[in-house]
Amino acid sequence: MLEPDDSISFNKPLRTHANEAVLEFLMQLFNAQFPTEKDCLEELYRKADIKKLFRCRYCKSPDITREYGDRVGKCKHCKKMTWFTGGTFFHHIRTAKPWLLAIWLMERRIIISSSRFHQLVGISQSSALNIFKKITTVVESHMQEASVKVPSAVFTFAICKRSRETPAKKHPFSEEEEMEKLSSAEASQNPASDHHTSKAQAAKTTDMKLDRNEQEIVDILSTEPIHVDLLCQRSKLPINKILAALTMLELAGMATRLAGDRYIRQHTTELAEQKVLEPHTAISNQQLTHIVNSTILFIRHKFHGISRKFLQNYLAAYWLEFSKTRWKSGSLLNSCWQFGPISPKQICAYISPLLVRVLVNQH
Repeated sequence: MLEPDDSISFNKPLRTHANEAVLEFLMQLFNAQFPTEKDCLEELYRKADIKKLFRCRYCKSPDITREYGDRVGKCKHCKKMTWFTGGTFFHHIRTAKPWLLAIWLMERRIIISSSRFHQLVGISQSSALNIFKKITTVVESHMQEASVKVPSAVFTFAICKRSRETPAKKHPFSEEEEMEKLSSAEASQNPASDHHTSKAQAAKTTDMKLDRNEQEIVDILSTEPIHVDLLCQRSKLPINKILAALTMLELAGMATRLAGDRYIRQHTTELAEQKVLEPHTAISNQQLTHIVNSTILFIRHKFHGISRKFLQNYLAAYWLEFSKTRWKSGSLLNSCWQFGPISPKQICAYISPLLVRVLVNQH
């Protein structure tokens, strides 16, 4: 669970490039550059052709003849017709404009909700959401270079929508509890893997310096689960300070959240045995807490809450909007071409892991 730090308020308006005036200007710019469907298709083809990605699907020859704005071309060698979007990220798209526009805006650090995008382009909201999920899936595949893993449970305040994974008649965040139970059951069946994970989590606490509140909570926690209400009674601390301390301890691997807002202390008997943190995770706990809070602020103001199932996609969207140099003009479109097809079944089956990646390097 998470409580805002002193520098962030969930009640303040989010400063974002994606205001209506900027969006209107960019739409005019896009429509002037790509006024027709053929122009949009030609831009997709041009990017693929630069990377030499368009080849005959039968003989693999790059020598294809086609007319401007056509999806299909004729191979000069085998004389067969080939669709340049077939078997690619753009496989089975009906029209190119919504896809090109979404990528074009995201390359300019403009992230809008699927409900706003479907109004803007005139497509169904489900189609707009599908475009968002597929593009952010591509972005997610690059996140290791600029991110750190944190427990998905720290995003409690952002999760308020149900998905097909949400248990019947339960709060959307109950998905987290179900995944934790499943993970615990799998770990009990594979003790060796669980032992390795425990050592990895424990290694995070080696250099952590606790403040007075965090130390008090650690002293109360044990291997027996304790409810957050009981922590309030025993520590005499206000709930906001307890939640903030628990967030820091979770991020550091010193506490583990269980179903029903209960916590246990993480074992730390093997702290000095090994260091397993990734090189770019060498940031302070205060910085990490600020990053998590900023991400929640972005999600709540931009999307008004999300489901847990696709949490990682929205964390990828946060990277898109706030990265300063990584996603330049043309870079996201090139990544989409190189990623390959993503089927509806893959999107439907996806579930954000218990450890999700958040942006730490804004470059």
